[in-house]
Amino acid sequence: MCLFVCVDGPSWFVATMWFYYWCFPSLLPKLQRYTIDDMNGWIIKHYWIQLIVGGVLSIAVNFWMGTFWPPARFPVFIMGVLAGLIRIRDPDKFEPYCTKLTTERTEAWWAKRNDLEASIMIILFGIWMVLDNLYEDAGGNLWLQLYLPISQITLIYGLTCENSESPSTTTKILTTKFLLFFGKISYPLYLVHEPLIQYFAWMFHGALDRPTCEKDDDICQDKQDDYEDDRLIPLWSLPLVWLTAITIAILTHYFFEEPLRKYFKPARK
Repeated sequence: MCLFVCVDGPSWFVATMWFYYWCFPSLLPKLQRYTIDDMNGWIIKHYWIQLIVGGVLSIAVNFWMGTFWPPARFPVFIMGVLAGLIRIRDPDKFEPYCTKLTTERTEAWWAKRNDLEASIMIILFGIWMVLDNLYEDAGGNLWLQLYLPISQITLIYGLTCENSESPSTTTKILTTKFLLFFGKISYPLYLVHEPLIQYFAWMFHGALDRPTCEKDDDICQDKQDDYEDDRLIPLWSLPLVWLTAITIAILTHYFFEEPLRKYFKPARK
C-alpha cells in the first residue's frame, strides 16, 4: 500500500481513512450510547447531512471539496459505524430508509431486498451515464456519491443477513471466483490505476500546466478545455492500462500485501 501512496502522492483515500480512524476511538463510545431507534434515525440524518453539505461545497467551492475532503464525507463513515452497531446488537432492528417495516425480516426477505438495492444502484448508474453523455455538466460523478450511500449501506448490511443456502442473485454474482479474485487485488488496483492513466497522458501529451482563468475569459476557458482533454488517454490505450494495472496489483497483493499481513498478524495463544 505504502508503495503506491508514494507513487500517487498524498492519496486522498488513505488520508481520509486515517482521519476517520483517528476520530474513531472517541466517536465510538458516544454512538454506543444511542438506542437502536436513535441509530436508525441518525443514519438517515447523516445521509441528508452528507448530501446537503457535499452538494453545497461542490457547487460553492469545487467538486473535490464536496466529495474528497474528509470532513465532508465523515457522515458516511458515521452511517457505517451505526449500522455495524445495530448489526451487533440486534440484526433484525435495522430499518432501511428508516421505514419502520412491519414485515418480518427473514433471510429470504433480505435476499429480495439485496437484489432490489443492487438494481437501484445499477439503474442510477445507467441513468447518470446517459445524462453525462448527453449533457456535459450533468455531474453524475458528484450526485452518485451523494445519492447512493443509503443504498450502499443497506446492501452491505443485507448481505450479512442472508442464508448461504439460498443466496440472492447479487450474492451469487459477487461470490464468483472471478469477482472474489478482483476483490483481493482491488485496493492496489485502485491505488495504481489513476497514476498509470496520468503517466500515459504525460507520454502522449507531455507535461501539463492547469490554466488559471478569470470569469468571462473565453480564450482561457478554451485552454482549460484543452487541458482537460489532454488529461485523457486514447481509447486504444485502455487495454494496455488495464493489463498493466492488473499486473502490478497482482504482484503487489501477493508479494507485498499478503506477506506483510501474515507478518503483522497477531499470534494466537
